Amino acid sequence: MAALILLRLLSDRGMNAYSVLTHEEIIDLVWTDELRSLLQRFPGLTEDQIKEARAYAYGGAGRTC
Repeated sequence: MAALILLRLLSDRGMNAYSVLTHEEIIDLVWTDELRSLLQRFPGLTEDQIKEARAYAYGGAGRTC
C-alpha cells in the first residue's frame, strides 16, 4: 500500500507547481535576513538592481517582486 501511495505521489504532474512555489517561498523567507545582507557588500546597488537580483534568485524568471 505504501508503495502505491509513493508511486501516486511521484507520478502526479500537479506537484511540479508546488515545487516552484516552494522554491519561491524559501527565497522569500531567507531574502531579508540572509540574501539581502550579502548584497550590502555592494553599496552602489540601486533598488532596481536589488529587485533584479531577487528575480534571479527566484530562478531567473526576469520578473521583479
